[in-house]
Amino acid sequence: MPGTRLFNQYGPTEGHVVTSLTLQGDAKQWPELPTIGIPIDNVPIYIINEGKEVPNGETGELCIGGIALAEGYMNQDKLTAEKFVQWKNDNGDTERIYKTGDLAKVLPDGNIDFLGRIDDQVKIRGYRVELGEIETTLLQNNKISNCVVIAQGENSGEKRIVAYLVGKGDEKDTDAIRSFLLGVLPEYMIPSAFVWIDEIPKTASGKINKKALFTVKFKRPELNVLFQKPRTQTEKNIASVWSELLQIDQVGVDDNFFELGGNSVLAQKTIISLKQKFQYNIPITKLYQYPTISGLQETLEQKAITKRSVKSRKSAATGDIAIIGMAGRFPGADTIEAYWDVLKEGRETISFFKKKRLINQFLNLK
Repeated sequence: MPGTRLFNQYGPTEGHVVTSLTLQGDAKQWPELPTIGIPIDNVPIYIINEGKEVPNGETGELCIGGIALAEGYMNQDKLTAEKFVQWKNDNGDTERIYKTGDLAKVLPDGNIDFLGRIDDQVKIRGYRVELGEIETTLLQNNKISNCVVIAQGENSGEKRIVAYLVGKGDEKDTDAIRSFLLGVLPEYMIPSAFVWIDEIPKTASGKINKKALFTVKFKRPELNVLFQKPRTQTEKNIASVWSELLQIDQVGVDDNFFELGGNSVLAQKTIISLKQKFQYNIPITKLYQYPTISGLQETLEQKAITKRSVKSRKSAATGDIAIIGMAGRFPGADTIEAYWDVLKEGRETISFFKKKRLINQFLNLK
């Protein structure tokens, strides 16, 4: 519609509308994920981390001050005291603010970029990860129409990142999505699993139903290799460990461990589990070098062959040695028997020449 203007406004119930962004002109040029704009008059917005306002460009909790704040929550004094606080700014002035629980940052042009909820900030492998940032990045890919990123607990008690994706059309290229993320995010922020779903489940109030997502079973992702079922007992043993740790229904012998969601921590656990359950002694470097079940089985087979060869050589060395034939040319002896006599008698049979004689001999040859 020509001449259309879009007003993107942000405002929680506790503070009404406090920021606004106006989009106009050609709608095709509008960003897919617009910012929430700039604060309205008489409503200061603060981005705070650990009680201090952060510089522009840094992430923190979005807090609201000014005249738009509510008095608090009715009959909920404890929650009111938790969310509506007296905050002292850098100038030493005290102001009543509302802590929204939302993550945001101020961009160079003054617009505020909404990044999600603090509740979505988790610690993965020692790093603090903002799940909303991963969602924002995923939605920049033209193959994804919607997504939800959550942290789910593993059997070991640790958490891993899982991305639930709604694609545009029928194409569901997990490898392409993973490669896209690796180009813009650090490795520890890459989801361990990508689950394609038809739509994001919602609650009766229209919010994302994350509990419903927990019931979705993880399946082997679409990879660039065809699924090859494990056949040998060794392959089946390795596959069982991978399936348990990666929490997927099936693993092919040519599937890449890291493309299935593996990481450095899971790699270490895999090596330990294989040793404890099946006595497979595999250096962790081999998993990085040969990240497939078939590659690991070949490593184990080669190791077994080498072990048998060494054992065979040691066994042969402990027995009698039979000399079948021997020949050679020795100084001062025409036969082996004569050379043996020379050695027994300790006779010197090597001829030594002085330097002058060698020079003269050389000149005579010329």
